[in-house]
Order: sequence, then structure tokens, then C-alpha cells
Amino acid sequence: MRKNYIAVLIGTLAITGIAAASGRPLDATPTGMSIRGGVAFPIDGTYSRGQSSLLNIGLEFELPTPLLAGGDTFIALDYQTKGFSGNRGSVFPLTINQRFYGKGRSEGNRTFGFLGVGVAFVDYTSSNTVLCARGGFGAELSTNVFVETEVTIAELADGLRPNSIGVSFGYRF
Repeated sequence: MRKNYIAVLIGTLAITGIAAASGRPLDATPTGMSIRGGVAFPIDGTYSRGQSSLLNIGLEFELPTPLLAGGDTFIALDYQTKGFSGNRGSVFPLTINQRFYGKGRSEGNRTFGFLGVGVAFVDYTSSNTVLCARGGFGAELSTNVFVETEVTIAELADGLRPNSIGVSFGYRF
């Protein structure tokens, strides 16, 4: 099973490297990045462990060249936690995603859906790495501000499944 995680990580890095080597000059302006914040609701009783909701923070890095036409490809790193006490109880999904936009609307007024796959770093009773997937829908409220809802599904880790439904507000640079 560990070979699967290594293969996913190597594949993600290879895709990122290929996209980065697409010939575009390096620009240090923080464009193609998004930050999200919201709440995640565990959908598996073992994941909640007495918590009805979790803090969900996310960063997205858009690849300069999308893997599929008609949308954006991005790497997402999320952080789901029950608190900042330093105790165990967090999940870090790292996924490569494809965003698809609805037709007929201009930028800043579009709806979108997204799907992604990757790994989740689970830190509950011990640290584990499991395969995960995420998907959801969202809407742009302006050119930079968006809202989205997502579902994250992951494999069993230490007797729990870190599956959740989240709602977030975000800002794109």
C-alpha cells in the first residue's frame, strides 16, 4: 500500500514539474494562488471524536498550464483540525485538482465544479498517509472572492475515516 502513496506523490511532482517547465518566465507576483477558510463537518463518527465541526484552512496553487482544456488545474493543501492546541487531531489532504467552469458567464461571475485526488496526512492516534479524493462546487462572488462546498473522502487510518463535508470562503490572488 505504501507504494501507492509514493506513486501518487511522484506523479504529482512530475506533473507539477512538467507544467512549470512550460517555458513561462518566473514571476514572483502571488498570482495563481488562493487561500480558503471555513468549516468542515465530519461525516464519519470515528472522525468527529466528539467534534461536530472542524476548522478547515486551504491553500491552492494554480498550475500555469492546465492538464485539461476549459478549466484550471491546481494543487490544494488543506488543514482540517479541531483546534490549535498542538495535540493530535488533524488531517492534511494534498491533492491535484481540475476545476471546470459553467458556460455563459464572465470571470468573477462564474460557477464551477472541481475534482481531485491525492494523499491525506492523518495525525490522530499516530501519523499515517492514506489515499484521498475531493470534489465540490462553488461560485465566484467577484473576480477574487469565491465560496465553495466540498466533500473529502479518504481511506481508513488508525480506525477512522477522515471524511468530511466543508464550506469555505476564499480569495484568489
